[in-house]
Amino acid sequence: MVYLCSKHRVKIIENLINDIDRSLGCILYELLVGSPPFCTTSLLQLIRKIRYETVPWPTNLSADCFNLLQGLLEKDPRRRLTWPHLLEHPFLENKVLLPPEKRIVYPFSG
Repeated sequence: MVYLCSKHRVKIIENLINDIDRSLGCILYELLVGSPPFCTTSLLQLIRKIRYETVPWPTNLSADCFNLLQGLLEKDPRRRLTWPHLLEHPFLENKVLLPPEKRIVYPFSG
């Protein structure tokens, strides 16, 4: 049995949230561009590309789309676009309909 102290559990949850935002960025990038932001058959090379290389940005994205993807794929998790602000982004604003009677619950926000 493995026990994690509260400090480690909080860090794991923070990393999971950061991974969700970044993963969403990768999925949206591939859907909108037609290829993943980083492509290789080697896991080690993929990690290196993600950590050190810049995303290849196509020139045919709208400014709002580019800004959304750039925010989700930001390498620094402190500067990355996160879930609570995602639906307020101009690219998605007024395009995602939520029932008015439903309260939005943000994952891991307590």
